[in-house]
Amino acid sequence: MQKGPRHFGGAGPLPLATPLCARRRQYSVLMSLGRRIITFASIGALALGLLFTLVGVAPASAASTYTVATAVQEGTTWLSLNDTPVYANEPKLLPGVHNLRLTLTNNTALAVSVTSVDIGIAGAPTTCATVLIQPHKSGSCTVPITVVPGLMSFYTSLFLSNNLRVSLPQHKLIGVTYDLETTISLTTPSGIVSPGDPALETLPLGYRPTATLRITNDSTVAITAVTVPGFNTQTCASILKSISPGLVVICVGIPVTTPASSSLISLTTGAVGNGVFQGDRPGLGVSLSYHGVGGCTTTAANVRAGTAQTVHCTGFEPGITVAGVMHSTPVGLGAHTVAGDGTLDFSFVVPVSTSGGSHSVAIRIGSATIATTPTFNVTAVPQLPETGVDPTAELLVALALLAIGACILLHRLHKPAVG
Repeated sequence: MQKGPRHFGGAGPLPLATPLCARRRQYSVLMSLGRRIITFASIGALALGLLFTLVGVAPASAASTYTVATAVQEGTTWLSLNDTPVYANEPKLLPGVHNLRLTLTNNTALAVSVTSVDIGIAGAPTTCATVLIQPHKSGSCTVPITVVPGLMSFYTSLFLSNNLRVSLPQHKLIGVTYDLETTISLTTPSGIVSPGDPALETLPLGYRPTATLRITNDSTVAITAVTVPGFNTQTCASILKSISPGLVVICVGIPVTTPASSSLISLTTGAVGNGVFQGDRPGLGVSLSYHGVGGCTTTAANVRAGTAQTVHCTGFEPGITVAGVMHSTPVGLGAHTVAGDGTLDFSFVVPVSTSGGSHSVAIRIGSATIATTPTFNVTAVPQLPETGVDPTAELLVALALLAIGACILLHRLHKPAVG
């Protein structure tokens, strides 16, 4: 019997199909290993996605999908802070505590909240929690900040509940102090005095002291206009049009009110600035009080209408021009100049039409009465009763009679004589 071929070494015959099966078995192992790797990778990705969902962690690039708006409160108004600040347009606040509002807009698909903030202003708190901000919604939180005089620059960072940090560009605001320090000196007949000096209570009647106003702008911004209540500063309006920071201006004015002998006049002085926001603080004010001395009399206590009356005054400022007005029904008595010794004397005729009773004469400067005489009695002039006849008609009748008489006379002169 013929025997088949043997494997070298006597191990028996080798099946012809062995190499093909081995290749199939190896391919099957590789396929199984690949499926396992894919399965494990899928499970890992799913687990990682679930983990992100549970803990709320988003990719770091998600920070760019959050936007933040900032505003600072002045009274009841919120002033926006710009990302590209310009000094002239930045919010200007009085020094003190103000509220800073941070508004976060969530443009992601996951809810988030603000847990804390980091504000580059000394003493600013870090707590600024918000409720959960849903996707594509906004939420705000507010922190108090202390504004100091001068330009303030700061950066702000918000820390979110998903462990992300959102940093904001640099912001600026200006702490403005309006401190218009106003000092006033007045030139009086007795020399230069300060408000409150007793010499101001013995000023001559009609005298308005010249005031030298020294205004210092101690603020951090220019003042666009300055007024001084109680003083006429028309002569220095151009000087007060704008006062730069730290500038000192000197202006000369006179009190608007004229001293009167019958009452004490109080003038509150002090510059009021018109600056870059409403609610400017007035400067340092002083009080100016004075009243006149002296007075006026008339030479006659009783006078008949149509006759003269004389006024005599003392204690006036020499050289000023005043006007006399008789009352009670105002009658102008003309302008008069005070003599060098402060006296004023003038006479006038009481109008014939003046009604009987008490009258007086007021001495005025402009619209202000600075002195008044005691009352004097006027006796009215009796008026002729009216006849009711028209004087024009009487004149026409008289002219007609004259004409008739002239005609008769001429007729007789030309009549031929009888022989």
